Amino acid sequence: MNTSQQRDPGLAATPEVPVQSILCVDDESNILSALRRLLRPYGWRIVTAQSPLMAMDLLVADSFDLIISDMRMPEMDGAQFLEQARSLQPDAIRILLTGQADIGSTVEAINRGAIYRFISKPWDDRLFVLEVRRALERRALEIDKARLEQTAHHQNEQLRKVNQALEERVRARTAELEEANATLNGVNERLRSDFVHSVKLLASLIEMRDRSLTGHSRRVAELARKIAAALGVDRNTIQDLVYAALLQDIGKIGWRDQLLHTPEALIADADLAEARRHPIKGEAAMMGLAGLRSAAAMVRSHRERFDGGGYPDALAGDEIPLGARILAVAKDFDAVQVGTMIDEHLSPGEALRFIEERIGTSYEPMVAAALREVLTIPPEEVDEQVECAPAESELSPEQLRPGMTLSRDLVSPEGFLLLAAEEHLSARHIEHLVAYAGVEGQPVRVWVHPDN
Repeated sequence: MNTSQQRDPGLAATPEVPVQSILCVDDESNILSALRRLLRPYGWRIVTAQSPLMAMDLLVADSFDLIISDMRMPEMDGAQFLEQARSLQPDAIRILLTGQADIGSTVEAINRGAIYRFISKPWDDRLFVLEVRRALERRALEIDKARLEQTAHHQNEQLRKVNQALEERVRARTAELEEANATLNGVNERLRSDFVHSVKLLASLIEMRDRSLTGHSRRVAELARKIAAALGVDRNTIQDLVYAALLQDIGKIGWRDQLLHTPEALIADADLAEARRHPIKGEAAMMGLAGLRSAAAMVRSHRERFDGGGYPDALAGDEIPLGARILAVAKDFDAVQVGTMIDEHLSPGEALRFIEERIGTSYEPMVAAALREVLTIPPEEVDEQVECAPAESELSPEQLRPGMTLSRDLVSPEGFLLLAAEEHLSARHIEHLVAYAGVEGQPVRVWVHPDN
C-alpha cells in the first residue's frame, strides 16, 4: 500500500465542524498504525482496536461516526463484526477493508451489515482519505438532518400547543360573545315587546271612549298584516304597518264625544275640517319616536283615495305609501262592520262588497284583491261570517298555566288593554287574572296559542 501522508489542502478539516470519531479495527498492529498516521492529521479522533471483541467493548462505552474494519480477523471476520456493530450503533457509517481474495464474500457483507463502502487493500492514501471524508460528510449530514427534524418536531409541537391555546381562547371568547349576544337578544326582545305593548296601550286610550271601537285597531292591524304578507311586503314594512294600524286614530284623542261617536259619513260640514286634520295630528303625535316615523307617514296618508279625492294631501295612486293603501282597505273593511264609517253595520260579506265596489276610486285594485284572498270568502257564501283569526284555545283564568302565550290581546269590558297578544304568561299574571275575574264578578276568557 502507498503510505504517503502528504495532505491535500482541500481535504483539511473545517474548523467549525465538530470533531468526528473513527474506530479502526484490525488484528494487525502495523495496519492500525498506518491508519492512525494517515487519518489523524485531518483533525478526526482516531480510536483503534486489535480485535472485534475489544471493538465491541469500545462500541458499548463510546460512540463513533465511522467504523473501519478489516475483513480477515481470527475471532470473527469483518462482515460479522460490522453486522453486530450495526446493532450497537446503527447510525455509524461502516467501511470494510478487503483483499482481492475476499471480493466474493464482500457482497454478502454489504447486504448483511449495510456497509457504506468497501476499500481494497492495498489502498491509495488520497482515495482512501476521500472515501473517509465522504463517509464523515454523509454522517454529518445525517446528524444535521436529525437535528433539523428534531427542531422541526419541537417547533411543530410548540406551534400545536400555541394553536391549541389559541383555539381554546377563541372557543372561550366565542362562548362569551354568544352568551352576551343571547343576553342582548333577550333585552332587545323585551324592549320590542314593551314597545309593542306601549303602542297598544296608546291605541286603547281612544277605544276606551267609545265601546263600538273596542278591538277595532287590533283587528285592523291583524288584517293589514295578512294583506301585506299576501302582497309579499318585507318584514320591516309589515311591522311599521302594524304600528300604524294600532295608532290610526291617535289623532282623534282630542275630539269631543259627540264627534267621536258620529260615523264618518255623517260628520257635519262644521266639523269636517277638524275631522280631516286627524291624520296630520296622528303623524305629529308619532314623529317624536324614531321607531314610529315610517308608521307615522302611513297614518298621515291612510285617508287618501286611490283616485286622488282623499285627504289631507290629495295624493293619488302610487303617490300614496303602500302601507297607507293597505291600511285604508283593512280599516274600512272593519269600520263598516262596527258602524264607525257609515250609519249601519254590515256583515263581513257585505263589507267585502263595499270595498270591491270602490276599487279604482277609494281603493287600489291589488290591495282589494289581496283582501279577498286572505278572507277566503267563496262567492256563494259572501254574506257568511269571516274567520280571520288563527287557531287558538279559549280558557278561563283558572285553566291557564305559566308559559302559555296569548294569541289575542286581553281587553277589559271597558276596552282597556290588560295584556297584549304574544305575552308569555307567568304565575303572577295568572294570579292577577284570577283575582280580576273575582272582582269583576263575570267570566274572563283568555285566548292562547294551541301549542300551549
